[in-house]
Amino acid sequence: YGGLSVSVQGPSKAELTCKEVKAGLIKVIYKPTEPGVYVVAVKFADNHVRDSPFTVHCTGKGAGRKQEEIHKKTEQAGLALPGKEASVFMKLPNVSPMDSGARVMDPKGVTEDIEMRDLGQQYFQIRFFPKMEGIHHLSVMHKDSHIYGSPFQYTVGPFAEGGAHKVRASGLGVVRGETNYPQSFNVYTREAGAGNLSVSIEGPSKATMAFHDHKDGNCHVEYKVAQPGEYFIAVKFNDQHIPDSPFKVFIAPATGEARKLELAQFHDQGIPAGKAFTFTVLTHRAQGHLEAKVVTPTNEIETIDIVPIEDGESYAMRFLPKETGNHYIHVTLDGAPMRDSPFRLRVGGRDQSDPTAITASGDGLRKATTGQKCEFIISTANAGAGQLTIQLDGPSKATLDAY
Repeated sequence: YGGLSVSVQGPSKAELTCKEVKAGLIKVIYKPTEPGVYVVAVKFADNHVRDSPFTVHCTGKGAGRKQEEIHKKTEQAGLALPGKEASVFMKLPNVSPMDSGARVMDPKGVTEDIEMRDLGQQYFQIRFFPKMEGIHHLSVMHKDSHIYGSPFQYTVGPFAEGGAHKVRASGLGVVRGETNYPQSFNVYTREAGAGNLSVSIEGPSKATMAFHDHKDGNCHVEYKVAQPGEYFIAVKFNDQHIPDSPFKVFIAPATGEARKLELAQFHDQGIPAGKAFTFTVLTHRAQGHLEAKVVTPTNEIETIDIVPIEDGESYAMRFLPKETGNHYIHVTLDGAPMRDSPFRLRVGGRDQSDPTAITASGDGLRKATTGQKCEFIISTANAGAGQLTIQLDGPSKATLDAY
């Protein structure tokens, strides 16, 4: 019994997907973008399988992808104490103060709203006064939904062991963006301790980027690219990827024909599985080859039928979702994504659940000490309604509490 892990290292980042063909058989697909020697490591229960790591000689013409990397040292954050002010600073572009808020959950599971101050120039301060020591969790919300990367762990009192798994990247800058406009994302390192932070961006054009330090010891990264397309952002702490890194980011053109495309009549949730879903894209006579595809919750890629409504003006796009869960719809013109693509589509009503949308993180999933409380977070925000079951097996009986 154990977990399976696959990694690919080489001249370029290789997009990697795993698909379970049948019980006991998993198909691994990876796509290098540059020629050269790649090392493929396959581990089971943290041990290399026979003959791993494998050496693969990749030939062919490179995609001409560019890579840029920056580094900085991080210091150990200062202690937060009960009764004293605790705060986190974040840069949140395109976030309205009127539609935003924050709350904190203390170690006993008590949740309360806390202050979120608009400091101007897209900077915000999340501020609260903790009542006790222990691990707190900060949730930053925009329009009643967590911002990307929320919630964040915040330790009051002595820190536990740090590491790359304690670092979080948050913000739309690790999801999508536009050419020739500054994009940004926050890097939350408070819980990780002192170390070396590195960020690399690989894609169709060279990225200009820089770190910007915050008053609390955390930082944000600002970057700008000139060409549209698919980019990979890798964030590492002490040479180890942080959770969810590398991030796949879709950069749309700020000008040009794809900029003319506009989404209309798109209902993004409550769509039943097994029923055709149709939405409309207004092209405003943009010139180029229009394509659309959908990535399902199981990482299958399906084409979307495109039917002209008014030739040169608008098109109806239709596909049949077969699974419940989050689908991501990509619309491109001559390969360039339209603005805000990919679009998330939630298939399944509130009475339907999607277990694949549930994620778990935290130290309690990595290691434990007998006689001491262990914690981890389970995020069910995008999973729909259902019964959540947690089971712990081991040499002794353990008490479980959820709040």
